[in-house]
Amino acid sequence: MSIENKRRVPNFTPSEKAHLMQIIASNFASVLEDKKTDRASSFRKEEAWKSVEKAFNASSSSSIYRTALSLKKCYENRKKELRKTLADEKRAVTLTGGGPPPKSSANLGENAELINSGPEPSSYETNAWKKYTPCQLQCPLSAPLASPQPELEKSMSNEARVDKKHSSRRRPATIVKPLTSSDIAKKYDLLMDKRLELINIQLQHTKTHNDLTIQKLQLELEILKVELAKKKKEEVAENT
Repeated sequence: MSIENKRRVPNFTPSEKAHLMQIIASNFASVLEDKKTDRASSFRKEEAWKSVEKAFNASSSSSIYRTALSLKKCYENRKKELRKTLADEKRAVTLTGGGPPPKSSANLGENAELINSGPEPSSYETNAWKKYTPCQLQCPLSAPLASPQPELEKSMSNEARVDKKHSSRRRPATIVKPLTSSDIAKKYDLLMDKRLELINIQLQHTKTHNDLTIQKLQLELEILKVELAKKKKEEVAENT
């Protein structure tokens, strides 16, 4: 980069700043303040800044040529100054006094509209109560707010009726009674009776199992006796 290109350009004069803001506010605000960041929007913004550069240098009283980049930077800085001025003015409403007076935004003119330019704000952001002072917030409610609305009362009554209907279907609460010593004794006796019954059943089952085992062994013994007698007969027959 040459030394001539590195040479610092003089700052914008107040008249140049006002002239730039007037050009943008009258012809290019809707494009430059568009919140979209897609390729088509970016292209439109670049073309708009080129048009701002041509319009500014063609009608400027200064002999200094301002590029689109420097104009854009000046525009962004000017918007920051306007936002700060408006914020200081709003904050001064709640001050108790003392200190230097805040800067007034009365002389901003059309430039103040560029701060909030762009997409339309929602209905919540445009509520009139945001502009109220602390004294105005203490005023009584308006007639529509003070008087109950019929539709609101109807919806509230319907909700109460539905809640009552659901509450009637709820299961009754379980009441847990504390156990006394007599209750514990009764439950213990019942448990012991059940245990004795179980032991008797087990003994009966064991006795039946033992009887079947004895019968099985007796049958096996009889079979062995029969087989032994059969073998003896066979041996006698072979010897004769």
